[in-house]
Amino acid sequence: MADEVAQQTTESNGPAGDGGATVTPEAVRTTAAEPDLTDPSLYFNRELSWLDFNDRVLQLAEDPQVPLLERVNFCAIYEDNLDEFYMVRVAGLHDKVESKIDGQGAARLPPAKSWN
Repeated sequence: MADEVAQQTTESNGPAGDGGATVTPEAVRTTAAEPDLTDPSLYFNRELSWLDFNDRVLQLAEDPQVPLLERVNFCAIYEDNLDEFYMVRVAGLHDKVESKIDGQGAARLPPAKSWN
C-alpha cells in the first residue's frame, strides 16, 4: 500500500509527464545518516527549558491583545509553574550541588551551572 502511494505521489503529471522525466520511488527514498545521540546539542536542559516555557506564558499574560480573564489565567499558570519550579527543580539542583553529585543530563550541563 505504501509503495502504491509513493508511486502515485512521485509520478509526474506535468510537462514531463509524457515520459520526459519520471521519478521512481527508489530515487525518492534517501538514507539519512544516524544522528550521534551523545551530542549534547541535540538536547535541552530541563530546567532552562522550563523557564523558557514559563517566560512564554508570562508574555501571553502581558499581551494586551489577549482578553483580560485569559491574561489572569496565564498569570495564575505562571505563578503555579514558578512556585513548583523553585520547590522541586531548584531544591533538587541545590541538593545535587551540596552532595557533590555530578548529575549532568543529556545536555551536559552540570547542576551548579544550571542555576548560576
